[in-house]
Amino acid sequence: MTVQQVIDADNFTVAVPGTKVMSATGIAGGGSGMSVNEWTGWGMSFDPRLLSPVGYDVNQIRLWDMDNFGEDLVANIRNGPIYYWHQQLGVGTPASPLNQTITVGGVVFTPNQVPNYAAQVLVSPNDRHLIAFGCDDVGQTLPDPLLVRWSNEEDAYDWEPRRDNSAGGQRLSLGSYIISALRTRQEILIWTDLGLWSMRYIGAPYIFGFDTVAEGLSIIGPNASVNAGNMLFWMDRGIFYAYTGQVQELPCTIKDYVFSDLNYTQEYKICTGHNHSFSEVIWFYCSSESSEIDKYIIYNYVDQNWSIGNLERTAWLDMGRSAYPIAASPVTNLLYYHELGTDNDGSPLPAYVESSDMDQGGGDHFLFLGRMLPDVQFRGSSNSQSVGISVLTRNAALGTKDVGARFTVTPVTEQNWIRVRARQISFRIESSDVGVGWRLGNLRADMQVDGKR
Repeated sequence: MTVQQVIDADNFTVAVPGTKVMSATGIAGGGSGMSVNEWTGWGMSFDPRLLSPVGYDVNQIRLWDMDNFGEDLVANIRNGPIYYWHQQLGVGTPASPLNQTITVGGVVFTPNQVPNYAAQVLVSPNDRHLIAFGCDDVGQTLPDPLLVRWSNEEDAYDWEPRRDNSAGGQRLSLGSYIISALRTRQEILIWTDLGLWSMRYIGAPYIFGFDTVAEGLSIIGPNASVNAGNMLFWMDRGIFYAYTGQVQELPCTIKDYVFSDLNYTQEYKICTGHNHSFSEVIWFYCSSESSEIDKYIIYNYVDQNWSIGNLERTAWLDMGRSAYPIAASPVTNLLYYHELGTDNDGSPLPAYVESSDMDQGGGDHFLFLGRMLPDVQFRGSSNSQSVGISVLTRNAALGTKDVGARFTVTPVTEQNWIRVRARQISFRIESSDVGVGWRLGNLRADMQVDGKR
């Protein structure tokens, strides 16, 4: 990115790759400089929606990719250099650029045609090739946003294609740039802005084979996909998908709620997690009123239902080496165990679950609710724990919700007698006391069609 014209002390025009010229507000003189990866957040005088979907050279944030190359670590800043950390050098030694010569334990590692830039890197699991997506080609200085290159097998420093090695490359033909790549059990899936590709190891002489899986779809951000058992789930603009060898669109009952309240200028911040102990896939995203992650949507792929909520998380690690999932908060800058504990460090941790509206005949009839059999499992042995259940009523589709009844449920509560009439009824279960942990099962209710009186 270069400054084309300084208008005054606070305004200037800049040119970014792709012949885009934009005006920005900032400090015209001084500063540490601004690269293609770092200009999001400046006061740009243009409509960011005009850049949707974002190109490879604009609206980029400093997303890091990391993968294991044996005991070593490979890292990459999106559309930036590739770094390599040698385990033999110890944790006190930082990673070094892959395109620089380094000596480790008396062995000299000399780079050979290593890409200078890449949108993402992955390690092919069985054959141990280091793969770069959206990188510069051999002898070139600028990245090709559709190019996939891989190193020689078991050698992350040798990228020159020769007859005596397995390094190579392939340019994809569908789309304008690569957004994301994800390793699955038998293949690597690659999303461009216009389609989905499958990359499989096939051996010499071609090493990898590429096939188009689907056209006319994409992915909303580099981290908007996740492996979940034998399935893969991802989020596109307006649609959720699953992949089990073929692409399937997921029916979503709250799709309009999510995509009508999503900040599309911050879509690359979306991150995804898998909570396999509850068969859940979760997407964290920025709502339309926020530039940072503040909401989530969860899909339970066993029960095939959806839920929503408010929570700030920017990274997620499922349970494995840890007994509980771990997630990062951008608000407190702390890591949190999920599914562990009931309180907020000794303070109450308010929690609630609210159902959707239930009606009869599309709301043409009134419902009478006379009795409820709660199904709440409390964590812990104390019988003093309790949750509140509210019966919410509404008599018009766009009407406000009223509390028709409210009662308390304890570990010994068997049933609750109530009298509620409404066209639509929903339930809200909540707690706000210290030491209360609970799980909701299947609520049962005696409901029948009734008149207004």
